[in-house]
Amino acid sequence: MEKINGYLPIFGILVILTFNSCSILQRSDAVKAEKKIESQMKDADKELKSQQKAHYKRQHQATKKMIKKSKRKSDKLNKPKKLKY
Repeated sequence: MEKINGYLPIFGILVILTFNSCSILQRSDAVKAEKKIESQMKDADKELKSQQKAHYKRQHQATKKMIKKSKRKSDKLNKPKKLKY
């Protein structure tokens, strides 16, 4: 019985590797297309963030200070408030 338990993880890995190549478990074209679109959206978001960061770095020191101050103020205003009963 102990010998069987020792080989069980190896057998499980072998089964998983066998079924990974099976066409039943392959992703459909729709799923692949959705994954590709999701990847493109992630890349676009990453590019937008890098552009915003570069724009911020190009600003004058006084402008950076003003941007930081307005961000803090908006964060404070957008913070959910606790209801007092």
